[in-house]
Amino acid sequence: PDSSRERLLDALARQQSRVVMVGVDGQERLFILEPVSLANGSLIASISAPLGSIMQEIEHAFWRRVVVLLATFGISLALAYRFLFKSLKGWLDNINRAAERVTSGNLEARLIEENIPDELATLNQRFNNMVCTLQRQVGEIQDSEERYRALFQGSHCVMLIIDPVSGVIVDANKAAASYYGWSHEQL
Repeated sequence: PDSSRERLLDALARQQSRVVMVGVDGQERLFILEPVSLANGSLIASISAPLGSIMQEIEHAFWRRVVVLLATFGISLALAYRFLFKSLKGWLDNINRAAERVTSGNLEARLIEENIPDELATLNQRFNNMVCTLQRQVGEIQDSEERYRALFQGSHCVMLIIDPVSGVIVDANKAAASYYGWSHEQL
């Protein structure tokens, strides 16, 4: 009790509004001190609560906030997975399947450009443009090969295609077969 009295007097001298002292019941308590205006501030009203229960309440409030924070974080992750990751993964799966079709020679493969986020629609459009360009270039190469083949086969000049490394005749036209007197297969 003497140490509690000293703490009280020290808190009053310093004009503090809180002090921790041992109460009449022997428990450490937090006392809230408030001057009363009726007695020109010379009368002090105090309210106390056991320090242990205050700490318990603070601890419970802390853990409630931690649980709410963790729940909010978990819900945020679930929503991010649902709306971001799953959409992005679906888009990546679609683009991978389309790329596999193009790689296997199917130049008709296209990706959708509607009802998806703008950034993904732009990437899909670029992919589709690239496949269209590839399809056009393959068509041009095939046309060029057909013209070359017709020129090669239809020419009256003797023409042979010889591998420069091995010296093997790779192809010969009809004029060469006729000139050398061998069949096309023999040349």
